[in-house]
Amino acid sequence: MDDDTNLDRLHDIELPPEVAAWPLALGWWVLIVAILALASYIGYTLWKRWQANAYRREALRDLESAEDVAAICEILRRCALAFTPRNTIAAMTGDNWVNWLYERSPEETPSDIRRLLVSGPYIAQPPTGSEEMLRDYTAHWIEHHQICDSNSS
Repeated sequence: MDDDTNLDRLHDIELPPEVAAWPLALGWWVLIVAILALASYIGYTLWKRWQANAYRREALRDLESAEDVAAICEILRRCALAFTPRNTIAAMTGDNWVNWLYERSPEETPSDIRRLLVSGPYIAQPPTGSEEMLRDYTAHWIEHHQICDSNSS
């Protein structure tokens, strides 16, 4: 046999070494920093929102244990005091108070509720069923009210 056709002289193909995964390229570092910054911002925003709504959670807990119309009206007023200056809320009575609540509510205040909010705390024996109706309205208002400019009344 001829030496030119000898298969013993053939060698395997040599592959280059594998590309290392570490250290990362600059683009990966930029992406990691951007993702961490975005995650931190979202986490901080959610935490601030949760903290800002603590008064709502507390008012809803108090509402569960309220025993009469006067107690429900008091919870509603304390909830309003959480985001409005005391001198603004304390000066409101009667229709002014109900109108202030209505301005921050996503829905219209029913006339029965308006009467309960104006005179309910002072009635010795409110009408039957009015307590549950006021409790439902108050819970809805606490969950859905909008915080407006504190200077408007």
